[in-house]
Amino acid sequence: MGKIDLHVHSYHSADGEFSPAELVDLAIESGVKVLAMADHNTVGGVPEFLEAGKEKGLEVIPAIEIDAFYAGKTFHIVGYYIDWQSEELEKLMAGTKQRQTEMVKGVVAELPAEGIDLTWEDVEKHLTGYAIPGFATVAKAIMAKEGFSGDQFAFMRKHLAPRVPPGYREQMPPASEIIPLIIKLGGIPVLAHPGSYLNPDVEEDVQTLKDLKEMGLKGIEAFSSYHTPELDEKFLQLGLELGLLITAGSDFHGEYKPKVAMGGIPETDYPIEENLEKAGFFLHRQKD
Repeated sequence: MGKIDLHVHSYHSADGEFSPAELVDLAIESGVKVLAMADHNTVGGVPEFLEAGKEKGLEVIPAIEIDAFYAGKTFHIVGYYIDWQSEELEKLMAGTKQRQTEMVKGVVAELPAEGIDLTWEDVEKHLTGYAIPGFATVAKAIMAKEGFSGDQFAFMRKHLAPRVPPGYREQMPPASEIIPLIIKLGGIPVLAHPGSYLNPDVEEDVQTLKDLKEMGLKGIEAFSSYHTPELDEKFLQLGLELGLLITAGSDFHGEYKPKVAMGGIPETDYPIEENLEKAGFFLHRQKD
C-alpha cells in the first residue's frame, strides 16, 4: 500500500515543512505513484505542485482540506480535483484566513498574562509567508523561544488547542455548505481521518457520517495515520456499508508529525487504488 498517498501537506499549510515541489521529490523517493496535496484552507501551492508532478512524471492530484462545522464538531473535508481557480473558493478561503488569523492573534495576546513570553512578531518569524497562521505556528514559536524540542503536534494539542475561544467553531462554514460547494466546483468531497472525530462503534457518530453523506459526501479516508489497524478496518467496513469511496492518506506534514512518513499508510488487502479508478476517482489518468 505504498502506491498512493492521497493526503499530504506542503508549507502552504501552517504545519507543513516542505514546498509542493519537494513533496513530489519525497513521494518519488518513497515509491509513491499517486500523490494528492491537500493544504489547510488554501490552494496556493497547487500550481507549483502540478508543475512539479508533470516535470517529474508523478501522477498528482490537486486538492484542499477545508475546515467545516457540524454537530458541534470541526470536520476536515478534502476536496479532490476541485476547481482551484474558482472565485467562489477564493472568497471562502479569504474569509477563513481572516477569521483564523484574528483568532490566533487573540490567543497569542493572552499568553504573556499566563506566563508565556510571546509576541505576534515571534510567531511571524515561523510563518512561511504562504500559510494561514495556526496553532502549529504558535507552538513552533513557543518551543523555539523557550528552547524546547520534541513533538510540536503533541505540544499544540496539549497547550494550545484547548484555548480555542468559545463559539469560534460555530463561525466556521457549515459542512452542509462546504460539501455541496466542492461538488459544484467539480470536486470529490471526502472525510479526512474520520477517527479523529468519530467512533464507528457509537451509533450517534455513525448517524453523523450518514448525515454527511446526505449532504453529498462521496468518500471516507478509512486508512489514515490517525487510526490503529483495527480502526482502519472498522471505517473500511462502515464506508463500504454506506456506499462511500474508500481512500487512504498519511497526512504527512514533515517535522510537525515526525512519526508520519510519506506514503506511511498501513497495508491492506483491500484494493483501494483499483476501486477508486473504477469509480472514476482518478479523473485525468491515461487509459491503456
